[in-house]
Amino acid sequence: MTFIRRLKLFGFGFVLGLILVYFIFGQRRCTGNSVLKIQELNFQTYVYSDSFQYAMRYFNIDSTLFVKHLNWFQVDFKHSQVHAKPFGIYRLIPDSSGSKNFTLTVIDRDSITFFKSLIYIP
Repeated sequence: MTFIRRLKLFGFGFVLGLILVYFIFGQRRCTGNSVLKIQELNFQTYVYSDSFQYAMRYFNIDSTLFVKHLNWFQVDFKHSQVHAKPFGIYRLIPDSSGSKNFTLTVIDRDSITFFKSLIYIP
């Protein structure tokens, strides 16, 4: 068997393996902790603190529009208290793709997302 023939067989097997791997793992995506936490917060019931409601009125933000744009934020685990008792406290900062200038403090209760504070970033 010549070197060229071996190279062709290797190339055929390699391409066949790539196609097989694509069909097995093709549509799967890798998501990070921040994206998973935002998705979890999106599916929960929302409760707003008094200071948060006041800030929303002050900045003229509609609650339905606000919930729609919650995906434009990411969790800042550096400033979050994930293992706080009884519930974790998360700080949400604007994503690089979003143009929002707000930092949110969210308490993740079991099935309730409690928005504690909204801070404007100039």
